[in-house]
Amino acid sequence: MFLVAVPGDLTLGLATEIVGLIICLSIFWRGMLGFIFALPPVRELYDRWRRGLDRVVGVILIGFGLSLAIYR
Repeated sequence: MFLVAVPGDLTLGLATEIVGLIICLSIFWRGMLGFIFALPPVRELYDRWRRGLDRVVGVILIGFGLSLAIYR
């Protein structure tokens, strides 16, 4: 994904900035997820829907894995 957005004449400084940005965004994303899912209404909603969501995501991942196995 980043290869499309990164210029061909990448310098060490720019590469370091990109890695730093990726790390910062990852920390921010995980922190926000933790904060949001710690809110009681969100946690209660997720607890109610967790089994169904796990099944749906499981089916999607199995389908993705099968498509990789078949078409490669």
